Amino acid sequence: MDFPSDSNLPTLVVACNTEQMREYFQTLLRPDTKEAFEITDCRLILLRYRRGFRCILHYELDVLEISTGLLFTKWVAGTLYANQTKNRSRRKALNAASDIRESDVTGRKCFESVGLIPEVGMILQVFPYDRKLPGLQVLKSRFIPDLEKQWINDLGSGNWFVEERSIEPKRWRLGLSAVLKYNISAREVVSEKRTQKHFYLKVFPRDQSQSSFQLLSELWKLRAEGKLPFAIAKPVAYADDIGAIAIEEAPGVTLQDLLAGKDDFHQEAIQLAQALAAFHQTDFPMPRRHLLHDEYQRMERVSMRLEAVCPDLGKDIREILDGVVQNLSDGPLGPAHLDLKTDHIFFHDNCVGLIDFDSCATSDPMLDLALLLARFSKASDLFGISTNRPRIFVHTFLRQYFSNTPSIWSQRLPFYYAWGLLKVATFFFNHLKPEWRNEITNLIGEARESLSGKTWFSADC
Repeated sequence: MDFPSDSNLPTLVVACNTEQMREYFQTLLRPDTKEAFEITDCRLILLRYRRGFRCILHYELDVLEISTGLLFTKWVAGTLYANQTKNRSRRKALNAASDIRESDVTGRKCFESVGLIPEVGMILQVFPYDRKLPGLQVLKSRFIPDLEKQWINDLGSGNWFVEERSIEPKRWRLGLSAVLKYNISAREVVSEKRTQKHFYLKVFPRDQSQSSFQLLSELWKLRAEGKLPFAIAKPVAYADDIGAIAIEEAPGVTLQDLLAGKDDFHQEAIQLAQALAAFHQTDFPMPRRHLLHDEYQRMERVSMRLEAVCPDLGKDIREILDGVVQNLSDGPLGPAHLDLKTDHIFFHDNCVGLIDFDSCATSDPMLDLALLLARFSKASDLFGISTNRPRIFVHTFLRQYFSNTPSIWSQRLPFYYAWGLLKVATFFFNHLKPEWRNEITNLIGEARESLSGKTWFSADC
């Protein structure tokens, strides 16, 4: 991988060499059983990089169990620290896990939970171990009885019992959060009728999980009272001791899949525009305020990361940031999702649904539109969708949205859009997309054009 040098993290280049890391993992990840394993492949799937300070690398390993020939996937996160903090952080992580020898959420014993690659100076944490998310280790063997009891009660009359259950890991961000799919099947004793249900378990640091569940419960109540202009996935259980919340699987098709598989999405574009316009202009209580000052701080951090990996573009990045700051001032505030992506939007039974409210706040509604449009601009690279399809959707969406909101809002969108493009640029690097450096260059060029009023969409409706 073409990666800029960092004198404070001199082994980062080695850490990005997946074949060399596969050999290290094979040698230094100690099996937790008498079984022998072979690591057949290693993929680097995510980077969280702070130049001169730290880099967290997420790897996906293909592991072969020699005795059975079974091939399975294992997640490992490695952390590199700058020289002045590396040793202290390493000891803290290792000491916290010194007595933990756990299997993963599938029940399969494999590697010890924590390791160290001395040659690279890398601390390893093997999923489901996460020093900041202790609930993950508990979930591997503990199921949530309140969730199952409530679901059995919802099935109505009959003698139902849980027949099978399983947990599938879906996403993990070391120290931040994890998402697991919880599958349950039940059988009625007399009729032998069977049914199944899918939930998602979200694991956070404990204080965050409680506030997230409270917010979802409040939104669910508003929806039941007819005061929320879109559907949400039902929150069903909260386990305080492990920092986990359980949410029903959202029904319907995502906007991403809709654009990939349907030719006529005019009605869905109108539905989404009307729902967001109504949401952005209500007084729903949000858990926090995210003001322009807060967004400027985020812009600064993102700009610094882009400059770190593309130093030759530093002048352009700084000019874009300055242009956004100079052209924006505090505007009208309203509820905002702040993580509006195509896979967070669902359509079902002629209704719009939204999920993942972990970032929501009282903020500038144009932040929602800017990120969504910025991701649409790279639909072919991000989703494998022809660029023309989301642009047709956006034309209808913006016309309907701005016909239901104050006209002054549209004047702010091109500047927020330029900022949204920088966010998407970091996505290409963090997720190691092919040709990430060229993609960042193209996105920065488009952001410059947006500041001068040249965009592929029209906000003048």
